[in-house]
Amino acid sequence: MNAVDARMVPLNVRRGFSPGARYDLNLAVLTHCAERNMNRISCMKRWGVLNVGGRRVHITLIVNPGDFGHAEEIAAGWREVGEVSVLEMPCAEPIPKINGYYLWLLGADFTARWHGRVDDDSVTDVAAMLGYLDGEFGVEPVHVAGGPVSRHENEPLFVPFLLEHGIFIDDTRTEYESSFTSEMGMRVIFSHGRGRWLIEESGRRFSRPGDRALAFAAHVSGVRVVENAHSIYWFELVRLPVFGGDVYHMHYVPWHDGEVTRRLGECYPDFF
Repeated sequence: MNAVDARMVPLNVRRGFSPGARYDLNLAVLTHCAERNMNRISCMKRWGVLNVGGRRVHITLIVNPGDFGHAEEIAAGWREVGEVSVLEMPCAEPIPKINGYYLWLLGADFTARWHGRVDDDSVTDVAAMLGYLDGEFGVEPVHVAGGPVSRHENEPLFVPFLLEHGIFIDDTRTEYESSFTSEMGMRVIFSHGRGRWLIEESGRRFSRPGDRALAFAAHVSGVRVVENAHSIYWFELVRLPVFGGDVYHMHYVPWHDGEVTRRLGECYPDFF
C-alpha cells in the first residue's frame, strides 16, 4: 500500500476527548471556520447539535489550513454538548479533508458506538438520531447515508473510476449530505484492504463533492449501506423530534438568515 497522500495528513490536532472514554456518538463537522467568517460555526455551536438527553458526544471540527490559530475559540462554547477536538487539514478541498479525518480516526485511540459526519450548516438531534440508529440496527455493521443522494456534475469521472476498479453499484449517484456508521461498520471497513484503499485513493484523485467514499468503502467491505429517510436537505424547524416532528437531521440551515436564527434563539433555550 502506498503512503498516505500528504493532503490527507493533519497539520495540527487539538485532542479534546478523554483518554479511554467511550462515546455514544462521535460527530465530525466539516467547516470553513475562520477562513471565511465565524458565523456558521458560531451558529452551529449554539443550535446545530441538540443533545437534550445528555448523551456522551465527541465532536471533531475538521478545519482548513490556517484555521488552527482559532482552535480554542472554535472549540469553546458548545453549550456542554460534548467534548471537542479540532483537526487542521493541509488542504481546503472536501474529499481529501474528510478522508484524511477517517484515516486519522483509525489511530485516534478512542471509541464510539456511532460515528457521524455532517456539515456546519446542519442540525442533528442526537437523542432522536441515536434512538433511530440503535433501534433499527443495534450493533450491526452498517453505514447509514442521510439526506438526499445527488449526482454531482463536477465529478463525472468518479463512477467510471469505481467501475474501472471492479466496484459495481446500483446507480451512479455519488454525494451524501451526512452519514452515520456503526462502530462495527468502521472496524470492518478499516480492516478491509480494499475498503481502506478506496478511502485513500479517492482522496488522492478527487477534491469534491462531499462524503461518499466511505459509503463505497462500506459497500466493497461487505458493510450494509442504507439511506436514512429521517433526514432532509431543506430547513424546517418544526419537523425536528424535539418539537414533535420526525426528522433527526437536517442539512442546509441558512445561518445567514436573521429570521431563522431568531426562531432558533427563541426555541432552543427551552431544551437546555
